[in-house]
Amino acid sequence: MKINLKNTCYPKPILSELTDDYVNNKFSIQIEDQVYDKEEQTLTLKINTILKNDFLNKLITEEKVYIILHLEQKTQRELSVLNINSITEKTIDLYKYSTNESIEMLAILYCAVDFKITDKQMLNSIYGILDDEILYERGDIIGFSNGIDIKLPEDKRIGSIFNLIKDTENVLKDQPFSVSLDGELIQILMNNNIHNKFVSLYKKDQYIKRLMFFTIVEPAIITAYTEMFMSYENYKEKKWCRTLAGKVEKNLKQPADEIFIEENYDISKVYKFANYALGELYKDALDIYESGMED
Repeated sequence: MKINLKNTCYPKPILSELTDDYVNNKFSIQIEDQVYDKEEQTLTLKINTILKNDFLNKLITEEKVYIILHLEQKTQRELSVLNINSITEKTIDLYKYSTNESIEMLAILYCAVDFKITDKQMLNSIYGILDDEILYERGDIIGFSNGIDIKLPEDKRIGSIFNLIKDTENVLKDQPFSVSLDGELIQILMNNNIHNKFVSLYKKDQYIKRLMFFTIVEPAIITAYTEMFMSYENYKEKKWCRTLAGKVEKNLKQPADEIFIEENYDISKVYKFANYALGELYKDALDIYESGMED
């Protein structure tokens, strides 16, 4: 787990399976069920929260302590509130995450207000010697659960490797969009006006979304294939590169590392490979649209 709390030195008692600060208490989370929606690219989890501590259960009921679910993967971080001793349904938008790496998940007990421990019988006896009074303050972490790695289903469709971003800081100036290949997805930063028009089209018909990508995505695919010829070793582990390389391997019946070599670069090859990918993108869009019509 990258979310590493076990080596942190806490000056106050912590409820966790990694410590013995609390006696005969438990705080853990379990995934009871998960449902993958391939069309919407969401993963819905049913998370069971188990907290065996009457004092803290009462504080949570009074909204003085919250159980916060923490999801993290590389630069992506997401927080939400869990229900006490019951199932919470959490839907993850997979377009926000890289599908070749697990999401790390744990729950923390977060103090919303100041309060004091009134019954030290639930604590390790050492705390009775060290402190006459134990005060938790707003913002303190009072406990953390076990960690869970969530392995994500990988969507191999071309439409799943792009992320359209609104240029809220006006970085583009007068440019319509820019393309970045540094992440797991191809990041397309779009002019505000263009992005807004696309969003309004999505709202009218969600199934035709990938058809709308067509005019924006084509130059990004051409850029990506060009860079793959120039620096395949630098990109080959990224999701977008694996997906685009797979389309070419499928058509040429040849390994990608034998295809994407700088000496093999030719602009006609780039456009041919882009047509492979765009054909798949168009097919994906029609498949989704037709499935929606059947519903």
